[in-house]
Amino acid sequence: MLSRSAYGSQVEADDEATAADPSMRDLLPFQKDGVGRARRILEKYKGVLIADEVGLGKTYVGGALVKDTVRARQRVLIVAPKIIRDSVWKPYVDVNNLAGWVDVISYDDLMRDDADGNPSFGLPSGRNPDDYTLVLLDEAHTVRNTDTERAKRLIAVLKGNPRKQVALLTATPVNNALGDLHSLLSYFIIHDDEFA
Repeated sequence: MLSRSAYGSQVEADDEATAADPSMRDLLPFQKDGVGRARRILEKYKGVLIADEVGLGKTYVGGALVKDTVRARQRVLIVAPKIIRDSVWKPYVDVNNLAGWVDVISYDDLMRDDADGNPSFGLPSGRNPDDYTLVLLDEAHTVRNTDTERAKRLIAVLKGNPRKQVALLTATPVNNALGDLHSLLSYFIIHDDEFA
Protein backbone atom coordinates (compact mmCIF):
# COMPACT_ATOMS: atom_id res chain seq x y z
CA MET A 1 0.00 0.00 0.00
CA LEU A 2 1.29 3.44 -0.88
CA SER A 3 1.76 5.93 1.90
CA ARG A 4 0.86 9.59 1.51
CA SER A 5 4.58 10.34 1.17
CA ALA A 6 4.87 7.85 -1.73
CA TYR A 7 2.56 9.96 -3.82
CA GLY A 8 2.71 13.20 -1.83
CA SER A 9 3.35 15.46 -4.82
CA GLN A 10 0.26 14.06 -6.53
CA VAL A 11 -1.81 14.65 -3.39
CA GLU A 12 -0.55 18.22 -3.05
CA ALA A 13 -1.44 18.92 -6.69
CA ASP A 14 -4.88 17.38 -6.13
CA ASP A 15 -5.37 19.49 -2.98
CA GLU A 16 -4.75 22.67 -4.96
CA ALA A 17 -6.89 21.59 -7.92
CA THR A 18 -9.85 20.54 -5.79
CA ALA A 19 -9.86 23.33 -3.19
CA ALA A 20 -12.74 25.11 -4.93
CA ASP A 21 -14.32 21.95 -6.41
CA PRO A 22 -17.92 21.75 -5.16
CA SER A 23 -18.08 17.96 -5.64
CA MET A 24 -15.32 17.64 -3.01
CA ARG A 25 -16.89 19.89 -0.38
CA ASP A 26 -18.37 17.12 1.77
CA LEU A 27 -15.56 14.57 1.41
CA LEU A 28 -13.07 13.54 4.05
CA PRO A 29 -9.37 14.11 3.24
CA PHE A 30 -8.67 10.46 2.35
CA GLN A 31 -11.75 10.44 0.09
CA LYS A 32 -10.48 13.58 -1.66
CA ASP A 33 -7.18 11.79 -2.21
CA GLY A 34 -9.14 8.88 -3.66
CA VAL A 35 -11.06 11.14 -6.04
CA GLY A 36 -7.82 12.72 -7.27
CA ARG A 37 -6.20 9.36 -7.92
CA ALA A 38 -9.37 7.97 -9.51
CA ARG A 39 -9.55 10.97 -11.86
CA ARG A 40 -5.95 10.42 -13.01
CA ILE A 41 -6.43 6.68 -13.54
CA LEU A 42 -9.75 7.20 -15.34
CA GLU A 43 -8.15 9.74 -17.66
CA LYS A 44 -5.19 7.48 -18.44
CA TYR A 45 -6.93 4.10 -18.81
CA LYS A 46 -10.56 5.07 -19.53
CA GLY A 47 -11.46 3.14 -16.40
CA VAL A 48 -10.81 2.81 -12.71
CA LEU A 49 -11.41 0.17 -10.07
CA ILE A 50 -12.25 1.69 -6.69
CA ALA A 51 -11.91 -1.11 -4.16
CA ASP A 52 -12.03 -0.31 -0.47
CA GLU A 53 -13.56 -1.65 2.72
CA VAL A 54 -17.29 -1.34 3.31
CA GLY A 55 -18.23 2.05 4.71
CA LEU A 56 -15.17 4.03 3.63
CA GLY A 57 -16.91 6.10 0.97
CA LYS A 58 -16.59 4.42 -2.42
CA THR A 59 -20.02 5.85 -3.26
CA TYR A 60 -18.80 9.38 -2.50
CA VAL A 61 -15.76 8.90 -4.71
CA GLY A 62 -17.93 7.50 -7.49
CA GLY A 63 -20.37 10.37 -7.03
CA ALA A 64 -17.58 12.90 -7.58
CA LEU A 65 -16.70 11.16 -10.87
CA VAL A 66 -20.36 11.29 -11.89
CA LYS A 67 -20.50 15.02 -11.16
CA ASP A 68 -17.28 15.57 -13.15
CA THR A 69 -18.89 13.95 -16.18
CA VAL A 70 -22.14 15.89 -15.85
CA ARG A 71 -20.22 19.18 -15.46
CA ALA A 72 -18.67 18.37 -18.85
CA ARG A 73 -22.27 18.08 -20.13
CA GLN A 74 -21.99 14.36 -20.78
CA ARG A 75 -24.34 11.57 -19.75
CA VAL A 76 -23.71 8.91 -17.12
CA LEU A 77 -25.18 5.44 -16.69
CA ILE A 78 -25.09 3.93 -13.21
CA VAL A 79 -25.65 0.17 -12.89
CA ALA A 80 -26.21 -1.22 -9.39
CA PRO A 81 -28.12 -3.96 -7.59
CA LYS A 82 -31.83 -3.08 -7.28
CA ILE A 83 -31.66 -2.24 -3.58
CA ILE A 84 -28.71 0.14 -4.08
CA ARG A 85 -30.27 1.56 -7.25
CA ASP A 86 -33.39 2.52 -5.30
CA SER A 87 -31.94 3.41 -1.89
CA VAL A 88 -28.69 5.17 -2.90
CA TRP A 89 -28.36 6.19 -6.52
CA LYS A 90 -31.88 7.30 -7.48
CA PRO A 91 -32.06 9.59 -4.41
CA TYR A 92 -28.51 10.81 -5.21
CA VAL A 93 -29.62 11.81 -8.72
CA ASP A 94 -32.68 13.61 -7.32
CA VAL A 95 -30.89 15.45 -4.50
CA ASN A 96 -28.13 16.64 -6.83
CA ASN A 97 -30.48 17.63 -9.67
CA LEU A 98 -28.81 15.26 -12.13
CA ALA A 99 -31.98 13.95 -13.80
CA GLY A 100 -31.66 14.06 -17.56
CA TRP A 101 -27.89 13.58 -17.33
CA VAL A 102 -27.69 10.46 -15.16
CA ASP A 103 -29.71 7.27 -15.65
CA VAL A 104 -29.76 4.53 -13.03
CA ILE A 105 -30.57 0.90 -13.78
CA SER A 106 -30.08 -2.43 -12.03
CA TYR A 107 -28.00 -5.36 -13.18
CA ASP A 108 -31.27 -7.23 -13.78
CA ASP A 109 -32.44 -4.39 -16.04
CA LEU A 110 -29.55 -5.22 -18.39
CA MET A 111 -31.50 -8.37 -19.33
CA ARG A 112 -34.54 -6.45 -20.64
CA ASP A 113 -35.58 -6.55 -24.28
CA ASP A 114 -37.84 -4.23 -26.24
CA ALA A 115 -41.17 -5.29 -27.81
CA ASP A 116 -39.31 -6.62 -30.86
CA GLY A 117 -37.01 -8.80 -28.76
CA ASN A 118 -33.95 -6.58 -29.17
CA PRO A 119 -31.88 -5.74 -26.08
CA SER A 120 -33.09 -2.50 -24.47
CA PHE A 121 -30.84 -2.95 -21.41
CA GLY A 122 -33.47 -1.27 -19.25
CA LEU A 123 -32.42 2.14 -20.55
CA PRO A 124 -34.98 4.95 -20.54
CA SER A 125 -37.05 5.30 -23.69
CA GLY A 126 -35.11 7.06 -26.42
CA ARG A 127 -31.68 6.30 -24.95
CA ASN A 128 -29.11 3.93 -26.36
CA PRO A 129 -25.74 2.84 -25.00
CA ASP A 130 -23.86 5.34 -27.19
CA ASP A 131 -25.45 8.23 -25.26
CA TYR A 132 -23.20 7.63 -22.23
CA THR A 133 -19.65 8.81 -21.63
CA LEU A 134 -19.24 7.23 -18.17
CA VAL A 135 -20.67 3.95 -16.92
CA LEU A 136 -20.39 3.46 -13.16
CA LEU A 137 -20.79 -0.09 -11.85
CA ASP A 138 -21.63 -0.22 -8.15
CA GLU A 139 -21.04 -3.59 -6.48
CA ALA A 140 -19.07 -4.40 -9.62
CA HIS A 141 -18.23 -7.88 -8.35
CA THR A 142 -21.79 -8.73 -9.45
CA VAL A 143 -20.38 -9.05 -12.98
CA ARG A 144 -17.04 -10.65 -12.12
CA ASN A 145 -17.81 -13.61 -14.39
CA THR A 146 -17.71 -12.33 -17.98
CA ASP A 147 -19.22 -15.58 -19.31
CA THR A 148 -22.71 -14.83 -17.94
CA GLU A 149 -25.48 -13.40 -20.11
CA ARG A 150 -25.68 -10.38 -17.79
CA ALA A 151 -21.97 -9.64 -18.32
CA LYS A 152 -22.34 -10.06 -22.09
CA ARG A 153 -25.16 -7.50 -22.05
CA LEU A 154 -22.96 -5.15 -20.04
CA ILE A 155 -20.15 -5.57 -22.56
CA ALA A 156 -22.62 -4.64 -25.33
CA VAL A 157 -23.47 -1.45 -23.41
CA LEU A 158 -19.77 -0.60 -22.97
CA LYS A 159 -18.90 -1.02 -26.67
CA GLY A 160 -18.62 2.01 -28.85
CA ASN A 161 -16.27 4.52 -30.30
CA PRO A 162 -14.97 6.50 -28.55
CA ARG A 163 -14.54 4.12 -25.65
CA LYS A 164 -16.70 4.79 -22.65
CA GLN A 165 -15.11 5.51 -19.32
CA VAL A 166 -15.86 2.84 -16.71
CA ALA A 167 -15.76 3.25 -12.93
CA LEU A 168 -16.08 0.08 -10.88
CA LEU A 169 -16.92 0.22 -7.16
CA THR A 170 -16.51 -2.91 -5.03
CA ALA A 171 -15.35 -3.95 -1.59
CA THR A 172 -14.65 -7.47 -2.89
CA PRO A 173 -12.79 -7.42 -6.23
CA VAL A 174 -11.61 -10.99 -5.64
CA ASN A 175 -14.27 -13.43 -4.47
CA ASN A 176 -13.11 -16.79 -5.76
CA ALA A 177 -9.81 -16.32 -7.60
CA LEU A 178 -7.61 -13.68 -9.22
CA GLY A 179 -9.58 -14.32 -12.40
CA ASP A 180 -12.37 -12.26 -10.80
CA LEU A 181 -10.09 -9.23 -10.74
CA HIS A 182 -8.94 -9.84 -14.31
CA SER A 183 -12.57 -10.01 -15.45
CA LEU A 184 -13.43 -6.72 -13.74
CA LEU A 185 -10.44 -4.96 -15.26
CA SER A 186 -11.32 -6.33 -18.70
CA TYR A 187 -14.35 -4.02 -18.78
CA PHE A 188 -11.95 -1.16 -19.50
CA ILE A 189 -8.49 -2.63 -20.13
CA ILE A 190 -8.71 -3.75 -23.74
CA HIS A 191 -5.20 -5.20 -24.18
CA ASP A 192 -3.03 -6.74 -21.50
CA ASP A 193 -0.10 -4.62 -22.73
CA GLU A 194 -1.81 -1.62 -21.09
CA PHE A 195 -0.46 -3.04 -17.81
CA ALA A 196 3.15 -2.86 -19.07
